[in-house]
Parts: sequence; structure tokens; C-alpha cells
Amino acid sequence: MFTTTLLPDFRRLTDYFINLSEEYILEVESDGGVVVNLEYLDNAGFEQLQLRLASILERFDLKEHYKELLYLILRKNEEIGERHTTLLHQHNEEKKLKEVATFLLGIKNLKQHETVQLAIKPSLSQTLTINSSGIAEWMIQSIVDKLEKQEFPLSLFGSQIYKLFNGFGDDELISLDKLIAASKLKLQNPKFKLRPLYVELCLYLQGYLVNETHLILPTNAKLSDKQANFFFDILQMLDYITIDDFDSEPKDYIYALFQNNKQVSVYQGNKTD
Repeated sequence: MFTTTLLPDFRRLTDYFINLSEEYILEVESDGGVVVNLEYLDNAGFEQLQLRLASILERFDLKEHYKELLYLILRKNEEIGERHTTLLHQHNEEKKLKEVATFLLGIKNLKQHETVQLAIKPSLSQTLTINSSGIAEWMIQSIVDKLEKQEFPLSLFGSQIYKLFNGFGDDELISLDKLIAASKLKLQNPKFKLRPLYVELCLYLQGYLVNETHLILPTNAKLSDKQANFFFDILQMLDYITIDDFDSEPKDYIYALFQNNKQVSVYQGNKTD
């Protein structure tokens, strides 16, 4: 964990923090700022982000809002990083479940008198093969028996594996229907599940832009071209998107992102730490 101290003007951030008192603000100022703990940025990454943000704010004539926007961006980036970690863990757990289910289903569907081989393919060496059908069947059955008895390290298989099992009183320990369902799981890259979070970040910052800066919204509009270009640069700065992710104008990419991942509120306030 990387820790830094920031001193934003909390009087500009009253919409983001409930019950933010003048007493608290004066205490923060007296202490020289608030401590910010960063799990998803190290010292080098933080310094690079500072430089890139300063450059973006200069282009948009927002230099006077550097401390406040840095603080908001860092807070939201930590939240998104945590949710990304959860999504990635969930994806990996479902991937393991699908692989195990597909393997077991294949074993159960072996035709009578069908001969089998067992092959192990190391990433850097040649494939290791058991050609003897009898030995291969014994080894495979040993694996199946262990799984059916639930004698496996949970840290390797993950808790999703229990979705394959019936109750302990059931004659069929591993459900065929559950194997079929798990083998047909459609795995979606966690990257695509992050897009609503990108919009959430933009909307989170939009409240500050509208209330405190010249990047306001036209009448009855939910997004302006200048805001869209600003958000695009922020998403790039955080390495959420790269130039290879799209083939349109930056602002058009953001408009499409908003349209395809609609959110409810303009920004979501948080209580003071």
C-alpha cells in the first residue's frame, strides 16, 4: 500500500461529503491534509498520474482545480480497482468451474469399451502421455473419486466448485444436469464489465465540473463535447482505455460509452472518512 497526504479545498467538495463541517475542514488544514491510502497505485504510478493530470488540466484551463480533482480521481480509482479485483476473481472462479465441469462431463460421456490416453502438456516441455488405457483410466478415476468425495484443496478449486454437487444424501454426488449447465457457462471478459464503472467515474467527476468549473452543461444536455474530451483524457490517464480501443473521435467514444452504459445519478457522494 502506498500512502500520501493531500490537501484539497473541501469547501469545493461539500456535494461529495455528507455533514462536512467547517470544524473538520479547519482541522484538516491544520494537519496539513488528509492521508490517502492507495492500493492500486505505487509511488512511481502516483507521480506519473500527477504529471499527466496536471497536463490535462492545463489543456482544459482547470489548473486551479488540480488538488480537488486529484483527490476525487484517486478515491474513485481505488473503488474501481477494488471492484475490478472482485470481477477478475469471479471470472477466474467461473473459468475453473467450467473447466472442471467440462472435464468431468467428458469422462462421464465416454463410450463403453472406448480406450483413453492421459496427456499432460507442460508450457515449456513436450507433452507427457500415458498410452496404457488401463493406467490412464485408473488415474482419471482416482481424480474423479477425489472430486466426488470433495477431497480437494478449496484454495485451488474455489467455492464455485460446490455448484456441481448434490446433497450428501443423494446417490449421485455430482449432478449431471449441473455439470452440463456449468460446462455451458458463457465467460465474459471482466474488461467489458468495467465499462459501466468508467461511466460512473465520469459522472462522479461531472458533478464537480458543473458546480465548480467552466465545463458546464448546455440546457437539457447530459454531456458536453468539452466534458466528453476531458473524460476521455482522464480514462486514458488511468489506463482504463488505450488508443487501440476505438476508431472514433474521443468525444464520440465517450458519448457512446454513456449511451451504452447508462447510470442514474450525476454523482454519488460519500461520507467523510
